[in-house]
Amino acid sequence: MADTDIILYPHDHILGIIDDHEKADAALADLNQRGVAEQDITVLTGEEGAARIDAHGTRHGLLTRFLRAIQFATMDALPDAEDYEQAALRGNFVLAIRVHGTEQRDLVHKTLREHGAHFINYYGKLASMPLEEGR
Repeated sequence: MADTDIILYPHDHILGIIDDHEKADAALADLNQRGVAEQDITVLTGEEGAARIDAHGTRHGLLTRFLRAIQFATMDALPDAEDYEQAALRGNFVLAIRVHGTEQRDLVHKTLREHGAHFINYYGKLASMPLEEGR
């Protein structure tokens, strides 16, 4: 994901929220140490992070709002975008990590849990899977 692109659907990604800056930094260091490539990790926080999530498409024009409306009607995971957007606006850290296979998915999930992440979800090509509750 480029740093300024809207995230339309994070396929093959795990997303999780970490509330604390130090814990987020430690999680990022551990992910790198455990072999997750830096280019596979996106950190979303603050107004800029919320704008990239843009749950309703209001920050990216009419076409994006229309696309978001279709996604909300047809996809099971899009309502999660509201929670991630609100977390970023609160100053929490939404980590979006592209994973390559179930082994890496499990490793990333474990690493995020070790650092206090919550509301952890995996987004596959066509469906999402909650890994950790707690918005």
